Amino acid sequence: MKKILPLLFALLTILLCLVSCQKGDTPSGMKLASDTSMVQYSLYVPKSWIIDSSDNVSAAHVSDTDRTGISIKKTSYTDESAWWSDYKNAVSATFSDFNLTVEGEDIVIDKLNAKKYVFTCSFHGESFHKYEVISVKNSDSVYEISIKYQGSSKDGKISYTDEMHKDAIKKILDNFKFNDALTEGNEISYQEENTPEGMECASDTKIVDYCLFVPSSWIVEKTVGTVSSAYVSESDKTNVSVMQWNVDSYDYNKWWNEYKLQLFSSFDRSALILDDKGQVKVDENNNIQHSESDIVKLKSEAVDTKLGENEAKKYEYSVKIGDSVYDYTVFATMHRASVYVMTFTFKAENDNTIYNADIDKITTNFRFN
Repeated sequence: MKKILPLLFALLTILLCLVSCQKGDTPSGMKLASDTSMVQYSLYVPKSWIIDSSDNVSAAHVSDTDRTGISIKKTSYTDESAWWSDYKNAVSATFSDFNLTVEGEDIVIDKLNAKKYVFTCSFHGESFHKYEVISVKNSDSVYEISIKYQGSSKDGKISYTDEMHKDAIKKILDNFKFNDALTEGNEISYQEENTPEGMECASDTKIVDYCLFVPSSWIVEKTVGTVSSAYVSESDKTNVSVMQWNVDSYDYNKWWNEYKLQLFSSFDRSALILDDKGQVKVDENNNIQHSESDIVKLKSEAVDTKLGENEAKKYEYSVKIGDSVYDYTVFATMHRASVYVMTFTFKAENDNTIYNADIDKITTNFRFN
């Protein structure tokens, strides 16, 4: 009896079984970057920025090539001077070239008195940064707002990205506001604020670090663990799923080679070519060797594409299961040393071109949190 490996078992299971709130006022050209069911403030950033927020820290940066960004966290301090004393000691002990240029400038954040600190530093004299750190006390807590700018050195002079992004940072700080309480089920919904029109999030963002958006008419599959999936309807089991693969390098070919090995091992092991020791043969590039199969048919491999804002590869293949043939379209993208795999499953005898618009909408709106 063949052993079905985890990935193919999950896909086969999908194949065979083939926070609601009123929105707040979002500033024009911006989006909510804080989960207001977890934190008592609203952080808005430009729509083009990439959100990095976790449960208790809100963060965002400009792009994959420009890591200028902002983060906000609630500290355990109740006294601003005590917070700054410890913060300054920690930073000055970490960086030998710590250079404080502004200390304790009085500013206002959401009608509350705050203090601003500015300093520069570098990592091993190579990676240069400028920080603008703001402390603001609200109720019995000190909130730390940290803005990090990138620096570059040319002819002995270091320039930073603060001038380039000063208008965006000003707009972010001008629109930052504290909420009276956690707003879950009350005022602002982080998920709803960032959900494309006519779609819903099919992933549990408390478990996974991405949002899989599907058309609102689709049925979200309540899976266990880190698999996110949804299908068209009770009468149409055409579906999409997303899984995470941990890899030790950013190598699509290595991942696809492992994927193909699992694919053939699960559905047509007889197509694998074995050596004298009974091991699957590989070529000089460590690609598995296999013969043509009437069960597993590869149609396209490693076609350059996009998945959300991320570079990705597209693969297409079909599998015959019993009397039925199923088509698969797979999108793979790299993120934080993992491969994220989005798989669409169709019945081959159907006219699958009717799903093109939905596929485009799903892949275009996929994003990492």
